[in-house]
Amino acid sequence: MPALFGYNYLLSRIEEITADHDIFVDELEKRIAETWQDAPAPAPIPAKAA
Repeated sequence: MPALFGYNYLLSRIEEITADHDIFVDELEKRIAETWQDAPAPAPIPAKAA
């Protein structure tokens, strides 16, 4: 019986950490998209003449 309590506790902690991780990834992705949306495109690198 104690193993069942431990299993359920660990399972609930893993689910909480996974949810926090998913939220973090979504927010990070949004911030990166917002940052790069307004940034000018980099200038193309000119090809070297042979």
